[in-house]
Amino acid sequence: MQQTDKQNRLALITGGSCGIGAEFARQLASQGCDIIIVSRREETLIEMCEVIQNDFGVKADYIIADLSDYKQTQSLAEKIKTLDNLEILVNNAGFGTQGEFLELPVKSHLDMLRVHCEATVALTHSALPAMVNNRRGGVINVSSVSAYMFGPEASMYCGTKAFLNAFSESVALEVKESGVTIQALCPGYTLTEFHQRLGINLSKKALKHFMSAEEVVACSLRYFKRGRVICIPGFGYKLIHLLIKIMPASLMRRISRKRKKKE
Repeated sequence: MQQTDKQNRLALITGGSCGIGAEFARQLASQGCDIIIVSRREETLIEMCEVIQNDFGVKADYIIADLSDYKQTQSLAEKIKTLDNLEILVNNAGFGTQGEFLELPVKSHLDMLRVHCEATVALTHSALPAMVNNRRGGVINVSSVSAYMFGPEASMYCGTKAFLNAFSESVALEVKESGVTIQALCPGYTLTEFHQRLGINLSKKALKHFMSAEEVVACSLRYFKRGRVICIPGFGYKLIHLLIKIMPASLMRRISRKRKKKE
């Protein structure tokens, strides 16, 4: 892997080969950041790095890693410790599952826990010391508006995203005086490959409620500059979040059960 010039700002994005992660790479590169993209798909990573370098004139490199694998996560964490100029870490790697808790193999649940939670903790722990020492930069943890919900077929997804929010809020308090920002990005439905991978066919009516990855990332980076910990892009999703906060848990359970019966 190339050594990035220390005088340049550097951003590292996990799950950066598509969707929200790829959009973070593009927008941060447009702001003059050198980029390191982490993903499992080397062919896509090579293409992305070439495009970023050609379009934005910054350095772009990649690391192949499967963050459901403990050893690969630790290897990446050790690499991050050597990046003194790392200014932004985006913990975006993640996935969803389709099916109830007992219907799915336990490995899929544990993999989600490792990717969403363990990897985020390990990489954040490696990145923060240099950021705190430099008194700038920060970490964006890609969560979901689902962090505020619960329901059938979403036990692990909602649970791990809720962890990301609580973790981000807590670490943000610890580093507040250092000038380092910690953000939990909580998008709603976003136009990416996420639903395709789950085999979900979306109607034109459903797609009207989706935001683009470009809109989500632009909102995240605006909030990041302001030092805001929780970012919920889109007025509609902000309203949903507000309604959830005031909604009794018993009512959410009834709504979730009714929706499940309709399916």
